[in-house]
Amino acid sequence: MKRPMLGIAIVALWSTAPSDLAAQETGLSPGTEIRLRVSPSRDIRGDLVGWDTDTLRLQEPASGFVHVLPTFEIERLRVSQPRTRGQGALRGLLLGSIVGALSLGAVGAIAESSCNGGLCIGPGAGFLLGAVVGGAGGGGVGAALGAMSPGEHWVDVGLQP
Repeated sequence: MKRPMLGIAIVALWSTAPSDLAAQETGLSPGTEIRLRVSPSRDIRGDLVGWDTDTLRLQEPASGFVHVLPTFEIERLRVSQPRTRGQGALRGLLLGSIVGALSLGAVGAIAESSCNGGLCIGPGAGFLLGAVVGGAGGGGVGAALGAMSPGEHWVDVGLQP
């Protein structure tokens, strides 16, 4: 009895259009923040009021104006999705490491050569030392800031009511 039900579930999932699955995963429902690209090349951002097979209604948060748009004019539909703290931390780690490594590496290279008690560092070694220290420090700060404020990203979805 369980095997036929499992088979039916697999067939049902397999036959569902990818855009339908994307819309379900992204939570495309009234109140969702969306971005639209509408022909001829204009962008609209706001909250989804509702949609059906031939029209989409979108409210601009600042003015409260509701756009009623024919679906055939919509070229692109994107949905806002929040990042997790882990995703924000990873993104902050990457960006902070790059910025820290380049900035302190440049400072180390500019410092030219300096001798301190018999240890002399040239511009190449100064850059590498600055890049290592700056990358580690910048990565730590970036990860902390990214975890505190993970942000959001935009996902393309198909327009299927």
